[in-house]
Amino acid sequence: MADPAAHRAHVHLVGPQFGQIHVLDRQRLVGLLEQRCLHGVSSPPYAIRIYYLGSTGRETRERDGSGFAAPHPEHRVTLAEDRFAVIETLDRYAVALDTRDWSLLDRVFTPDATGDFTGYRCASREDIHELVDRMLGGCGPTQHMLGVYRIEISGNEATSTCGVRAHHVGRGAEASLEYECFGEYRDRLVRTPDGWRIRHRVMRITHETGTRAILKPA
Repeated sequence: MADPAAHRAHVHLVGPQFGQIHVLDRQRLVGLLEQRCLHGVSSPPYAIRIYYLGSTGRETRERDGSGFAAPHPEHRVTLAEDRFAVIETLDRYAVALDTRDWSLLDRVFTPDATGDFTGYRCASREDIHELVDRMLGGCGPTQHMLGVYRIEISGNEATSTCGVRAHHVGRGAEASLEYECFGEYRDRLVRTPDGWRIRHRVMRITHETGTRAILKPA
C-alpha cells in the first residue's frame, strides 16, 4: 500500500551527478530522474534521501537510485517534445486561417476529422476546408491568437483545450467594420506517421463584438 506521507515528502538527490537537488514531490522526482537518464546526464549510483513529514514528526529514509533505468531508445520522445509538437499543430491552424493557406489544414486535421464550430458541424477535413473558406475567403485581414494550452497526452492520443481570440476586419466597402470573438478550442488528437493531427474539434465562443456580416466567401 502506498505511503500517503510520500506525497508530502521533501526529497534530496545526493550523488556526484547531482550535487544535492531539492525536489518537493515524488512526481517531479521521477520526471527529473527520467530526464537525466534520458539525455545521458546521469546514471546510478546516487542516493535518494527522503524526509517524510508525518503527524509524528520528520522521519528520514534512504534508498539508492538503481531502480530508475534509462528508457528504451524507441521511447525517447519526451512528454515535453510531444507537448511542443501538439502546440505546433494547434498553431498551424491559426497560420492557415490568417494566411488563407488552406493546404496547411491537411497538416492539422486527419482526413476523417469532425468538428463543431459553434453550431457549424463538419463531418470530414474537406468539410472544414469548405467552412473556413466560406467564412474567411471574402473577409479582410484576420488574426487568430491562441494561448493557455492545457494538454494531456496518453500514448498516441491527446486532448487539448486552449483559448482563442480572433479579430476580423472587413474588406472593400466594409473595411471599417470589425468582428472579434473570444472562446476556446477543445480538441482530441492522435499521433500519425506525419505527426500529431486533430481528429475532433469543438469551438466554443464565450463573447463576441462587432458584426459577423463581414465573414463571407470570396
